[in-house]
Amino acid sequence: EAVRRSGSKMGRLAELGTTGTKVPLAFAVTVDGFNDHFAATGLDAAIDAELQGADLSDHPALEVIADRIRGLIVSTPILESLADQIVDAYEELCDRASDLNVPTAVRSSATGEDGADSSFAGIFDTFLGVSGSPRVLEAVRACWASLFSARAIAYRARHGISHHAMPMAVGVVELVHARASGVAFSIH
Repeated sequence: EAVRRSGSKMGRLAELGTTGTKVPLAFAVTVDGFNDHFAATGLDAAIDAELQGADLSDHPALEVIADRIRGLIVSTPILESLADQIVDAYEELCDRASDLNVPTAVRSSATGEDGADSSFAGIFDTFLGVSGSPRVLEAVRACWASLFSARAIAYRARHGISHHAMPMAVGVVELVHARASGVAFSIH
């Protein structure tokens, strides 16, 4: 359930936290929030109109379309009810961290981002050191907009994936200042 609502990055982080493993403080703007925002603001219809009949193999034309779509997303205020929930969650994260304006990593967590047949590794954006509610809201919109970079649109087209099939959750994660990091893979 966590992966379905929060994407694989944030869903797996939440699952890891339930095992007792120490994970950074975080919250997710779920795919439900994404879907509600894009439907209610008319972004879904505007994006569909931009992509309708477009030659997605024409890179210069695709760049223009992608820029227009991303511009629409970052300039459309987040629905007030959703923005209020994000601000409340960020303030709770700050309270739990015992710090005002906790620096965060605002990360894409699209459903299907790390699938068996495709990997969107490095295609969507992450914003580091984001502090304060206004900047968090701005970074959430920028993460959503990265779903529509020319590279992301072209990659989905090559794999026959509609953007409707992979709504984007966004993780807002306490920024951990680390000396080292790593990735572990298993056969499972």
